Amino acid sequence: MLIDSASNKKIKLMESLRLRKHRAKEGLFRIEGVRLSEMAAASGWAIRFGLYTAELVEKERG
Repeated sequence: MLIDSASNKKIKLMESLRLRKHRAKEGLFRIEGVRLSEMAAASGWAIRFGLYTAELVEKERG
């Protein structure tokens, strides 16, 4: 699914998770970067969703 609007619910949620009060309220946290994403996936944590750029898809680890 292509997200082309900053008013998208997932984008808003990701931005809200920058603040501790929103992370506590939602029971979520955000991770950024390929390395941390790989570590989260390997840990067995439940991942709600991921966001990535078209440029990342072109890279080997993307």
